[in-house]
Amino acid sequence: MVLSNLRLRILSIVCILSPILFLTLYNDIFAFLIIFSMSCLIVYELISNQNKNQKIIYGLIAGIISMLPFIINAYYNSISNIQNNTFYIITILIVLLFFCLHIPRKTNLTSTFTNNLASILFGSIVSIYIALILIINKNIFLLILMITTISDSSSFAIGKMFGKNQLAKSISPGKTIEGAIGGIILTIIIGSFVSSMLVKTTILTTITYNLALVLSAQIGDLLFSKIKRNRNIKDFGKLFPGHGGLIDRVDSSLVTFMFGYFIFFEWIKV
Repeated sequence: MVLSNLRLRILSIVCILSPILFLTLYNDIFAFLIIFSMSCLIVYELISNQNKNQKIIYGLIAGIISMLPFIINAYYNSISNIQNNTFYIITILIVLLFFCLHIPRKTNLTSTFTNNLASILFGSIVSIYIALILIINKNIFLLILMITTISDSSSFAIGKMFGKNQLAKSISPGKTIEGAIGGIILTIIIGSFVSSMLVKTTILTTITYNLALVLSAQIGDLLFSKIKRNRNIKDFGKLFPGHGGLIDRVDSSLVTFMFGYFIFFEWIKV
C-alpha cells in the first residue's frame, strides 16, 4: 500500500511537472505564462470566503504583479533594479504579515480585506522570486525543485514504512518524526551530490545549504497544513483530481524558493 501510494505520488508529480518544466526552461514566453498562471492560482486558492469572480480578480492582480521581473529584465536587460535591501525588507514584511494573519486560529481578529491583501502580496512575492531564479540561473531552479520533491516523497515513504511518532499531531497527523528525519538525511545526501556539480564550494557549505533548504521545505509544508487545519479543509483546491489544488502540490516549494534565492544569490553568490 505504501509503495503504491508513493508510486502514485511520484507519477502525479512527473506527469504534472515534466511538460511544464521542459517548456518553461526552453521557452521564455511559456515561462512568463506559467509564472503568471501560477501566481493567479495561488492567490485564487488562498482567498477564502469570497465569490468566484472576486477570487479571479484577486488572482489576476497577483499575476500582473508577478510579471515585474520579466518586464524589468526585458526593458533594462537586467534585474539588478529589484535586487536590493529595500525589496528584501518588503519581502520579509509580506511573508511575516501573511503567516501572522493565517496561522492563528482566530482569523476574525482582522478584516477580510487585510487577509485578502496579505494573500495577494504573498502569492505575488513568491512568484516574483521563482521568476528571478528562472531568469538568473535555471539550473538553480531545477535544483531547488528537486530538493523539495525528494524531501516530500522521501518523508512520506519513510514515515509510512517506519513512522511511529507523530511530528505535529494537531497540524498534520500523517507526518512522523521518523519520516521527517529520514527525509532530511536522504535529501541532504542526494541534494549535496547533485548540487556539488552545479555550485562549486566547500563540502561543509554544500551540506549546510542543503540542510537549510530541506528544513525550509518541511517547515513550509507544516505551515500550509496548519492553514488548512484552521480553515477545516482537506485541500486548497481541486485543480488535480484526487491530489488537491496547486498549493497542495507545491506548498513546501513556496517557502523554499524564496529561501533558496537568498542562499544561492546573496550568500553563496552563484
